[in-house]
Amino acid sequence: MGPLVTESIDEPTTYAGPSLKKILKGDTPVILVHKSVQGAQRIGEVFEQIPLLHGKSLGLGTIIRLPSMSSEKAREYLSKHDSVPIRFADPELHIHPQSGWQDAPPNLSHSAQNWTYLSAPPSKPSALWVDEVLKIQVDHGASALLTASGWVSEVNAQKSLDLAMQFVSMSRDRAPAAPLFVNLAMDSRWLTEPGLREILLGEIVESGQVPWSGVTNILRE
Repeated sequence: MGPLVTESIDEPTTYAGPSLKKILKGDTPVILVHKSVQGAQRIGEVFEQIPLLHGKSLGLGTIIRLPSMSSEKAREYLSKHDSVPIRFADPELHIHPQSGWQDAPPNLSHSAQNWTYLSAPPSKPSALWVDEVLKIQVDHGASALLTASGWVSEVNAQKSLDLAMQFVSMSRDRAPAAPLFVNLAMDSRWLTEPGLREILLGEIVESGQVPWSGVTNILRE
């Protein structure tokens, strides 16, 4: 499989807020609405009201957690809400029992086991596996991709972050033309402890990865 390229997204004429193209310039704040377990049938009302209330001053996005749902339900949700400019299909790589996340379940849930990319995530970047993670997002209706990177341990922090950024770099290489956001999951201590925060900020400044305003899961707050 060659480098992944996603086609440009045409915004529906009924959408009154900022377009995906404008949002990706990085000068418009964005509200990301997660698909909820309860009350999800009314989430469309939220999507309708945000542009009416905020016009073009606030971007809109939605995000689903792939391992928590079936392939059919994932496609159905993002297809139903295809007027939302930013649509993320989060692979949630940190939930794998061997990810290093201390709160990862000992075994994948039944729904998570149905996603083949979670069966055996590699310890080092693999082009075939990264392609699979990116392609699954596209196939299920994502308009912007999340890098094939997951948990970043605070133990051996610099080494852990360096490895995560190798997955980020390969994701960028495999999808050079796609809207792509850096996706990391980390303990809240990366923000509260000065030493960890300095390492993280140094990476953000020096890496040149754009945009960094993607989905960063801060766990165990």
